[in-house]
Parts: sequence; structure tokens; C-alpha cells
Amino acid sequence: MTTKFLAPITFLGLAAALGPVHAEEGNWEPSTLSQATQDRVHAALSAYQRCVDGETRAHLNDRADSRRVTEAILRACEDPLTAIKTAFDAEHVPAALSERYLRSKRSLAAQQILRLVMANQAVRAADPQR
Repeated sequence: MTTKFLAPITFLGLAAALGPVHAEEGNWEPSTLSQATQDRVHAALSAYQRCVDGETRAHLNDRADSRRVTEAILRACEDPLTAIKTAFDAEHVPAALSERYLRSKRSLAAQQILRLVMANQAVRAADPQR
């Protein structure tokens, strides 16, 4: 898993998740995020991906159910996501929007982890000498 795909889609994903927002109504707009906040979010996403990668490598050969392994990995890597929520809260991003953004990041990570763990378990099952 790499982090190079995170930067370009991070803010596009947030903007897409938010839908159209009208400035004249006094609502928050994705384009109003300061560069410092964008940098904090990017750094936290990179830290999250590094954590997920490291935890996945550490637990890849666990014999437990793949869903339990995935859940354990995700729980171990919650702190970087908390940093994203804090950054969004500082910019007064509505809670519903920031929570939706974080859920999407967790969901993508869960899919990636589950795919890797299940594939590794399938390889082990196919080759009993492993």
C-alpha cells in the first residue's frame, strides 16, 4: 500500500463528499480550508497509512478470522484519524461532514486490509507447508 494516492484524492474526496455548498448562505466551503489545515490533514493521513501498513505487516500471518484481524489493525491506528478530526474542528467543518470523511477513510483502509489478510490466508491454506 502506498500513500502517493492519498494527497490528490484527499481533498477531492472531501469536496465530493460535501456536495455543493453555497457561500452566500454562510455555510462552510471546502475551499476555505487553510493551507496549514490541509498540511495537517495530509500528514495525519500519511501517518494513518504508515500505521495501517505496519500493523498489517505485523498481523498478516495471524491465524484468527480475517475480519477480527482487520478490526484489530484498524483499532490500533485510530490516533492519526483523531488528528484529522481535530484539524477539521479547528476550521469549523461541520461534524457530519468530517465524520463522513473519516468513515470513508476507515472504510477504504478496511477494504485494503481485509483483501490482503484474506489473500494471505488463502495462500497459506493452498500451501500447507507455509
